[in-house]
Amino acid sequence: MSDANRNIAANATARNLSPARVRQFKEAEARVKASNAPTLELIKRLTPADSQMAAIMKAFPSVKVGEYDELFGAGLSMVRDQHETMAPILTFEDRHGMNFMALKLHLDRIVDGVIRSAYGAAQFYEARRAAAKDAADGFANNHRDEDRQGVDGGDNRAVNLRRIAAEKAGHAYSLAVVAAGACEAYRDLMGSDWQPYQPKNSRSVSERAASEEAAALGF
Repeated sequence: MSDANRNIAANATARNLSPARVRQFKEAEARVKASNAPTLELIKRLTPADSQMAAIMKAFPSVKVGEYDELFGAGLSMVRDQHETMAPILTFEDRHGMNFMALKLHLDRIVDGVIRSAYGAAQFYEARRAAAKDAADGFANNHRDEDRQGVDGGDNRAVNLRRIAAEKAGHAYSLAVVAAGACEAYRDLMGSDWQPYQPKNSRSVSERAASEEAAALGF
């Protein structure tokens, strides 16, 4: 057992927190961490893969997705252009050699903005996909309300939800490719993978529980 897990277990015992309560805290903390510091890997898990996107475009011809190379190149150029323009301004020489910290921070923020845009689109796509799936699963009930035509003879609700999900898939996929290009350029220029900023939070489970209880009581 790691030190962190031992501390959590000890704190849980001290405050009589159940294993389920501890698990809830950890799951909530993981969700907040992902939301506050999304990564390219997380975006890829939420967005359609290349093969799935191709299938979506075939099934929904109206879905708009840019050319992969063009989208990837847009992400590359965004970061490279900033590097070329700002490097002479943000770098300087000190006693240890050239200092690139200000330039690195600038590029960190550029990539962070692209990542957050792609993550937001990925989250929205996943929500629309889940809604469309729920509507499709509703076909199994006895009433099949989701399968009935609207009063104007238009598409039924389930068809409309699938169309919206497909459109959002195109948005999420396209922005994910741009983000991938930005991360690639960052790695080439900085010599390391881009990493999101993650503030430190060393509070124990029991401290977080105490804070939650105090907030609930209004003090």
